[in-house]
Amino acid sequence: MRDKSEVVHLEQRAAEIPSMGGAKLAQLLRRSVREAPAGTAVVEVGSWLGAGTAQLAIGVGNRSPGEPVAIHCYDRWKATAAEVKKACRNDVVLTEDGDLLPTVRDLLQPFQVPIHFHQGELSESRWNGQPIGVYVDDASKTPPLFCHALLTFGASWIPGQTVLILMDYHDWKKDNNRDHKCQKNFIEAHDQCFESIQNETGDISASFAMFRYVAPVDLLSGNTFKDLWRLWLQVRNKRGLLDMVRSGYICDCYDLMRVWLRLQR
Repeated sequence: MRDKSEVVHLEQRAAEIPSMGGAKLAQLLRRSVREAPAGTAVVEVGSWLGAGTAQLAIGVGNRSPGEPVAIHCYDRWKATAAEVKKACRNDVVLTEDGDLLPTVRDLLQPFQVPIHFHQGELSESRWNGQPIGVYVDDASKTPPLFCHALLTFGASWIPGQTVLILMDYHDWKKDNNRDHKCQKNFIEAHDQCFESIQNETGDISASFAMFRYVAPVDLLSGNTFKDLWRLWLQVRNKRGLLDMVRSGYICDCYDLMRVWLRLQR
């Protein structure tokens, strides 16, 4: 466990990293990791330059000795034009389409905790089966990505223990994009399995939501096409194929097959 002066210094360093939202949840992220069960993993899907990752790393450093948790981060780490401009405002120089991972490693090096970086398309992500104590998702806000994430990581969530932080849970309220309701639809379809954790940030406009996984969702351990189809209907909040067609989701058939084929690799 670090001393107070070192923690203050690292908190200042973390606050300097350009953020997509993770910095606003600093205390929440640190506490979630600090309280995670020993021997579990912290999975962050979508980390950009590591502002949220830095907060997770501070949480790891604040744990008692002998109670390790591992941080695993998933991202493409390829800069878009908008990201280049956003980083420049924080005096971080990026190149459009450039590889961000070396920059991310440098920014996170001072935190001195092991971080496993998984670079690539999120639709290609894989997991090793280790129990997950904290799951942070700042990227999977469409049905294809969210279904892939659920079937990749969900079987490793621990009933009664795993904390989920869904950073874009309420985005649909801002952009009225029905695709962005997929997380909400899934959680509501299994409301007996997820317990809402109160927003303590004081930001009433926050787009994130936080849950504890309290009871198993059997579909998350599924390995058949039928399981994926049932999951897809839940994230779309539809009853069956006819309902999907009537709602204009016929193109989902293509996305569904792509997700299935990627999961079989």
